[in-house]
Amino acid sequence: MSESKDKLKKQYNRLFENLKNFDESNDNETAHIIQDNIYKKFIKDIVSDKFKNKKEITEMAKKVKIHVVSRDKNRWYS
Repeated sequence: MSESKDKLKKQYNRLFENLKNFDESNDNETAHIIQDNIYKKFIKDIVSDKFKNKKEITEMAKKVKIHVVSRDKNRWYS
């Protein structure tokens, strides 16, 4: 695993853990903000070529689905 890929993976894992902690503490507003930040980061990282290939993008998309999309319940949007 390359150093940049490892760094990127650590960044996402930290965000996933933060989301989990705020979600479990029922801080819905902060969890929602973190969730939005993860979505934005993922899109920005794709367009800025931080992922080296389609396989890396797909792997991270699956993690986003597990750690973020699955928690997208009982949230309100304005």
